[in-house]
Amino acid sequence: CRKKILLWISLNSHVHVCRTGMATLVILGPGGHASEIMRAVHHIKESFPQRTSFFYVAADNDTLAESRVKGVERTWSKEYFENKSPSNLMRKIFRNMLRNSFSSSSRTNSTVKTRFFYIPRVRGVGDSVLWCIIPCIWSFFYSLLLLLFVRPRIILANGPALCVPVLWAAAFLNFMRIHTNTRIYIESLTCVDRLSLSGECVYPIVDAFLVHWSSLGSTYSKARTLNHIKSRLLRPVTCVHDESYALVTVGTTNFDCLVRMCDAPWFSTVVKVRIGIKKIVIQIGNGTYIPTNCEYLRWYDNRTSRLLADAALVVCHGGVGTILDASERNVPIIAVPNESLLNNHQLLLCRELHNQKCVFAIELHEFHEKMSRLRWRDLRLKSLEYPSREIGEVFMSFKERCR
Repeated sequence: CRKKILLWISLNSHVHVCRTGMATLVILGPGGHASEIMRAVHHIKESFPQRTSFFYVAADNDTLAESRVKGVERTWSKEYFENKSPSNLMRKIFRNMLRNSFSSSSRTNSTVKTRFFYIPRVRGVGDSVLWCIIPCIWSFFYSLLLLLFVRPRIILANGPALCVPVLWAAAFLNFMRIHTNTRIYIESLTCVDRLSLSGECVYPIVDAFLVHWSSLGSTYSKARTLNHIKSRLLRPVTCVHDESYALVTVGTTNFDCLVRMCDAPWFSTVVKVRIGIKKIVIQIGNGTYIPTNCEYLRWYDNRTSRLLADAALVVCHGGVGTILDASERNVPIIAVPNESLLNNHQLLLCRELHNQKCVFAIELHEFHEKMSRLRWRDLRLKSLEYPSREIGEVFMSFKERCR
């Protein structure tokens, strides 16, 4: 009975999605999750330009997701972002179903161009697992509707809590033979020695499970380890021009402790006198402390990204997105993990990247001491590149099977 109901919704709603080629659904998460997966999507679109329609889904409280999609899908018009609310989409589908049910002689077809959707969030930062059960069930049913509407052949996810109901809904439709799909899960770069909770939840049901660290690859039989650390060194910084600056960035979080230290006179002395950089720019995120000795801006946006590209030095929290941005632009990185965040994932990532000589990691309690003794040769670091090429190869191998 349930199968017949779902098939009826899928086939008789007469609301169709506008697509060109095989549909792929990308599950977006906050912060570093989106930064990682959008790198992979950008590479796939650039390197494998075969006809593939990308659709995106994010939690309804993710205010930055739409701008991240627009950064990659630059040719999309505003029509692709209309009707993105789950309630709006559901009303449109069922309104057409009722209209067609009462007027069988004059059925109407409606084409929806939307390719970016919201569904109810599953978990906020710091929420307990038990508190998330009901939101997860609610999101599961929204996911069923979305999947029947988009009908993606491939689903890409990389660790946000939202991927759990979406991937389980996809697995359910696949098991019931309602809609065949392939599920590819990419564990977050921050998961060094253990899987994320999302990874543990979806491990049994995905077709490909990709991890970044050999410790996870050797523990889980289904996992495939990606290679992201290159032997190439970042460019040597031996001469600093008159307009050089150090960029301090904390992303979207509150990291007032780091901002306050970098605004202190001693830090300015170290950067300007000992290292030779002329000024300091601080991005303060969601913090309450306002710098008084340095130029500052609040949010990590396009302006911050441009500042990062031309910086002589980046001092940042342990966020994977910022670290990747700086490393890919050959900017030396001093990473200070924000240990107040959930599961201390930034600390584990920074320690591993420090051991691999990809960043110069300093814990907050030793920041003053180590910065005072810092030398430029300590910042001869290896290049860290997100393994978009390998992910693209996995994606294309599954795409060939789906044809």
